[in-house]
Amino acid sequence: MALRTGILGGTFDPVHAAHIALAKAAIKELGLDEIFFVPAYEAAMKASRAAACAADRLKMLDIAVKNSGMPARIITFELEQKRLCYSVETARYLRENFPEREFFWIIGSDHIAKLPSWRDIGELSKIVRFACAFRPESGSENDAKSLAGSCSNTPCQPPKILKIPFEPMPVSSTTLRSALKSGKISDIEFALDKDVLNFILSKKLYQ
Repeated sequence: MALRTGILGGTFDPVHAAHIALAKAAIKELGLDEIFFVPAYEAAMKASRAAACAADRLKMLDIAVKNSGMPARIITFELEQKRLCYSVETARYLRENFPEREFFWIIGSDHIAKLPSWRDIGELSKIVRFACAFRPESGSENDAKSLAGSCSNTPCQPPKILKIPFEPMPVSSTTLRSALKSGKISDIEFALDKDVLNFILSKKLYQ
């Protein structure tokens, strides 16, 4: 039987509580055997570069994943390329190296409308199934219904999107970096693994 495996990508700059909570929600809702965290060397949908270097982001992610206690591992394929990698490239790598797996690519609801513009979305949809963290206030249901129309002028078929019920959390990497730069540590302690926070402070990251 194929191992059901979630894929959660991002720059993780830094990794925070919402990343871990989403991974755990996906494991529960989709019945996953394991989560693959895939840190990006460079994010395809962002104009700015990561604030922390790849090595530090990887270390923070490693700390958080180990402390989470969930069945998970880190896939460093994108970091090793030292360039922007598209999701389809990562999916090809995973299919080749983990042929016994059934993959579920986990996305936020804000990415649904963008899926038609993803590189080789038709091929990607054949390698992975998409699972979305649906937030009631995001209009996710409407986005999902309109996806077919968005894809009408592309060579792909609209991918079926599985739902992951997920309560939004008041945290983002951007707000964390801002608070760290301002020295407002007490405001963000709830959002960071304590060992990740200690690593950030010891390395004086984001200051």
